[in-house]
This record gives sequence, C-alpha cells and structure tokens, in this order.
Amino acid sequence: VKLETVATGAFMFLSFNGAGVFKDARLRRAVALAIRREEIVNGVFFGRGAVLGGVPRSQTTPYYNAELANGQTYDPDKAKALIKEAGAEGVTVNLLSTAQYGMHRDTAVIVQGHLAEVGINVTLTMPDWSTRVTMGNRGQGDFAVQGLGLETFDPDAASSLIDPTLSPTFFRSRNFEVPGLTELLAKGRAEFDLEKRKAIYAQVDKLVIEYTPFCGLSYRATGFAHLNPVKDFHMLPDQISPFSGRLFDELSIS
Repeated sequence: VKLETVATGAFMFLSFNGAGVFKDARLRRAVALAIRREEIVNGVFFGRGAVLGGVPRSQTTPYYNAELANGQTYDPDKAKALIKEAGAEGVTVNLLSTAQYGMHRDTAVIVQGHLAEVGINVTLTMPDWSTRVTMGNRGQGDFAVQGLGLETFDPDAASSLIDPTLSPTFFRSRNFEVPGLTELLAKGRAEFDLEKRKAIYAQVDKLVIEYTPFCGLSYRATGFAHLNPVKDFHMLPDQISPFSGRLFDELSIS
C-alpha cells in the first residue's frame, strides 16, 4: 500500500465571542501570539500537518504572502504586553471545544496550557459534538476551537471564517467588528483585476492579523492510500486536497 499525503489540508483555528473580554482586540491578538503552533502539529497530528499563522492562503496562488501568512507567530513577550495594556492580567475565559474528537480535545488542552504561561486562565467546556455545535450557535463560550477546510483557492473563500459581522454561526467569531474588513471583502469580491485583488486581500490579511477575528493554529494533513498497482493518482494541492477523490476517473491499474 502507498500513502499519498499533503501537509496543508483542512485546518484548526480559534474563533472569538466579543460579548465578553474578547471584545478587546488586544486580548484576541495576545491569544494568537501566545500559542506554539508546532506543538499542535506534533502533539495532536503526530507531525502530519503544518503551522497555520494567519489567514489560510495556498502557496500555489498569487494571494500568498509569506510575511502575512505568519503574522500570528509565537511572541509571548508581546502577548504579555498586550494583556497588561488591556488590563486583563489574570483574566479567566472559557474555551468551547469537544471531547468527542481527539483533534479538537487535544488542541484545546494545548491552547489552555500555552495561555496559562502568559497569564490567561482558561476553563474548558468539552461536551459531545452536537451539544458543542448547539452551544456555539447560541454564542456560549468566550472562544472556541474550530476545524474546517476550503473548497476553492479564491481568496474570498476565507471570508465566511474571518468576518464576524456575518450571521452568527458556531464556526465564526461574533459580537464585534473589524474596522473596514467587510467593505474590503466586498470590494475584493467585485474586483476582476488580479493585481488589484492581490492588494485588496493583502489589506484584508493585515486587518485579520491586527484585530484577530480568526486565529490560525495548524493545518492537518490529507492522506489517500492505494494499492501499488493503482497508478496515476494525483493529489490536489493544499486546502483542496481532501477533494482529490474527484480525480479518480484518471486512475489506471497495472
């Protein structure tokens, strides 16, 4: 049997509820800077994944910018400074996840440990998955562990994950606004010129880094196994790799 893999498939991230202390962008930003993402890759996914330190953009597209893709890189000193500036030292927050799926449970535990190191106390709420979704839809919890993927490389695909002004749902931040973000997303959606779109979505990604409506954690690998006689199997790249099965009509058997 041969295993075909792509490290950057679907991904894990955090969403925030601005109804509580996370209305302050400094505290959201502090969370993003307090997490050692490689520990999630190695501890939760056994090394089969990759760090996600910003908005998920495929390196195969012209919208990828290495600096912006790593704008949420680990920086505990800056995280502590932001917490102090926000007057939130020793704050206690509730992280919503689930005990039903190991990748959600273990990600939550790692995040809890890392935030404790910078002075944020985290209590965990981890019911079964259906209860977790219901609680998320109701807006319960201060922030939440999420796991999703994208079906297209168009940069607008991430809009449903990063714009907290959209209708409330369990997988998206809520109860706060990012100044100018919704307008930029609408502008990018309507623009057809590649260079102009690149500039627009670079601004979008900068706003996400600054205001943190989305906190990237890690990609998780996509894998397809096949018998050695199966030939001509090809993996689709990055975030759309889970849909590689759509290429099965190209297979041959020797």
